[in-house]
Amino acid sequence: MIFKQIIILFIFVINLFASYQQVKIGKISPRYKDKLTETQLKKIIQEIEKNLESTVGLNLFDLKPNNATSKPIDILYVPREKLEIKYEEKLQQLKKIKQKMNDFKKNLPNIRKEIQELDKKRENLEKDHTAEITAEMQLAKKKVAKQEQILNQKIEDRNKFIRKVNQKNKRGQLTKADYQEISKVEKKLVQKIRLQEQKTKKVLQNYNRLIKIYNQKVMLFHKSFEKNYNKIQNSYNRKIALYNSYIIDYNKVVVSTESIRRNLNKVKVMGKTFGESEIDIMSFYENGRKVKTTRVTNTTMNKIEIYGFKNLNGLKVVLAHELLHLVGVPHINIKGALMHPLLQKEQLEKLELTKQDIQNIKKNF
Repeated sequence: MIFKQIIILFIFVINLFASYQQVKIGKISPRYKDKLTETQLKKIIQEIEKNLESTVGLNLFDLKPNNATSKPIDILYVPREKLEIKYEEKLQQLKKIKQKMNDFKKNLPNIRKEIQELDKKRENLEKDHTAEITAEMQLAKKKVAKQEQILNQKIEDRNKFIRKVNQKNKRGQLTKADYQEISKVEKKLVQKIRLQEQKTKKVLQNYNRLIKIYNQKVMLFHKSFEKNYNKIQNSYNRKIALYNSYIIDYNKVVVSTESIRRNLNKVKVMGKTFGESEIDIMSFYENGRKVKTTRVTNTTMNKIEIYGFKNLNGLKVVLAHELLHLVGVPHINIKGALMHPLLQKEQLEKLELTKQDIQNIKKNF
């Protein structure tokens, strides 16, 4: 016989990895006043915690009723007709979000193309803007190199003369007249060096002046160019952020819609596929360069809402399944496993972990 009670769990993506969580008892519908008290639910949660954690040897979650950040567990009631209305609303919501995403994709290539074209133009425009001063700089640089070469040569000529005089002096070949001549030659050589140093300094100053002008031109160019470039880039980034919000909203609605659909079909599925979600995040452009596209996987949830249960044993099994989703443990395709997407009727009688469940928890936690 098919289990006809309705169980739905809504989640909101906030984390990317499995992690320890704290939970608390949220709302319990008056509909279940004769079937479930807060004390009973607290005992069920504690039994689940003891069963799971003693089996896997990990601290998965704790019941912290007074912690404001604890994730609530709500036991609610929604009639089938309301589920049908909610399901139709979710479908319409998906349709609207999908239309927004499609409209966005049509306009996005134009903005991306404009940025790419500006990137290509940037280097050429900068070269054109500084072409004249660049040519002057190259010429001035050659003049500096030439004057430095002449200066070095004059210094070397003086050094050769000094070495020659020192050799003659060691041999005692210098006369008083020789000393007078040496003094005159030395003064001329030093004078030539001083004059060449002044010439070299002058061309070097001119070269540095041209470098300063070049840097000013480059700075002015970037200031003018980047103003328009950044305007387009910021517009693109804002649109990408908007598109990413569409994707996140779409995935959230898909999760809750699938949950309602399964319950309306009255299948045996008690657990819901909330452990994993894939979201393509389109990249931003920064400084003219595209940031690599990323993919978000293994999302967790921050709220559990259960709509209906047949008995407390069944509630315990379903709640254990969803608490494992809460800490980030995904489904496994192993029949009879607690984390299999389709919980069979016999599984609802007793909470047990299979070998594969244990491996799945340890691998993902």
